[in-house]
Amino acid sequence: IEDAAQIDIGPGEALDLGNFKMANVPIVHVRGKVVGDPELLKGARVVRVPGPGYGLGWSYGADIKADGSFDMANMWPDRHTIAAYSQRLGYLGWVDIAVGDDDLEKIQISAMATPMSGSVVVEGSTPDSQANALPKRIELMSTGYYKVSPGTAIKPDGTFTVSSVAAGTYIVNVTGLARDTYVKSARFNGRDISSEPLDWGGPANGGIEITIGQKAPVLDGSVVDADGNPVPGTVTLVPDPQRPGYSLLYPTAKADQNGKFRFQSVAPGSYMVFAWESILDTAHWNHDFVEPFTRVAERITLTEGEQKTIVLKRISAESMAATLRKAGL
Repeated sequence: IEDAAQIDIGPGEALDLGNFKMANVPIVHVRGKVVGDPELLKGARVVRVPGPGYGLGWSYGADIKADGSFDMANMWPDRHTIAAYSQRLGYLGWVDIAVGDDDLEKIQISAMATPMSGSVVVEGSTPDSQANALPKRIELMSTGYYKVSPGTAIKPDGTFTVSSVAAGTYIVNVTGLARDTYVKSARFNGRDISSEPLDWGGPANGGIEITIGQKAPVLDGSVVDADGNPVPGTVTLVPDPQRPGYSLLYPTAKADQNGKFRFQSVAPGSYMVFAWESILDTAHWNHDFVEPFTRVAERITLTEGEQKTIVLKRISAESMAATLRKAGL
């Protein structure tokens, strides 16, 4: 997709796209077996897990036969992730494969999906006041794949259950935080998972315990252009050092026409702060993208309950593009 170009097509418009060049690569089969509870696999298929920029999902794959076997045709040489996927339950299991010029045989996928439960408590709250300070949802993202993310709502009593989670390693994200709150701690079976992945092998492993603090630091400020005039833009925080995958540590705020912005649900810690004229939503999660700009970052440390104000010089779209080109990105 690196040679792709965006096009705009209006209603009823005819557009001549010219000639297409076909890639001269071999197309092969990937065959194997899915091992798991037959009841769990009813209606499931083997699919290629979409990567960033790809849209081939549920429809691109193969049925699982009664004996668990599958045959994926039209695969091309590359590294792929294939998964047993159920529209009813989500991802049941997956495996990385390296496809070459020949058919790939005897691939095995272990399918398992069990409920993951946990609880959220708000520090310093009573049972009556906690409900208003609770976040909205728990989201899971697999560390090895693109957006394998089951999730669930948090109940008013602070409990939650994600009904179907495949065995694997996950990052736990808490979304929909109330104003001035932040994730103070997250533990699984006694182990810190606020900045480390969770290893999930089934309910026997334990449950998740999350504590929400009610004294989040507040960061506000203004964005200016090269001449010092206030301008709109997008302000991003990047943890220092970086911790890819933990979206709560990479928050974004919009600066208005007067250049004003405010963050109100930030975890205490050290951050690099950037102001951009334009940036894709999650580009600043990517270490390679951020690295060329670290020399112009404003660095701050935020402590619980603290309020800080900062003035940021905006990185223009032209300057961003030139810096990325120079870095070979």
